[in-house]
Amino acid sequence: MIECEMCKKWFPADEIETCPECGLELCPSCYDEHVTGCTLQMEKDVDDVIETSIPTICPECGSPLTLDPDPDGSARVYCENCDFCQELDEEQIAELDNGETEEDSDYDEFGNYLGDDAFTCPDCGRTFAPDDYRNGDAGNGFCRVCAPKH
Repeated sequence: MIECEMCKKWFPADEIETCPECGLELCPSCYDEHVTGCTLQMEKDVDDVIETSIPTICPECGSPLTLDPDPDGSARVYCENCDFCQELDEEQIAELDNGETEEDSDYDEFGNYLGDDAFTCPDCGRTFAPDDYRNGDAGNGFCRVCAPKH
């Protein structure tokens, strides 16, 4: 028996599948849910991705991580599916700007294309795309991190 790294349930070894991108061992239902997002994250065109050492996939459960910047300049990434949270170091925080201001960038800190429809959160100043599922509903004008406070 092998434990699924996402749902934490036990399955016979022949039912466990391994994600080809990140190596997580998953049950069939978690594999289907996980592998599409993980594969899409890994298959982004190199020209469309900002090289970064900031983690984007949770090492505990394989879900996408959410960036949580603070007005004081610190930041962390956290997982909404488990209790994983990692403070970013000074080099990683410097990577967020990548030598340009957020207003000048067509990409967010995870390399997602923002395009002409980008929003800027009035609370934290983060630029986010309205269709970026990790950043929540842009209809209220706030990013996913700040929206619950309003």
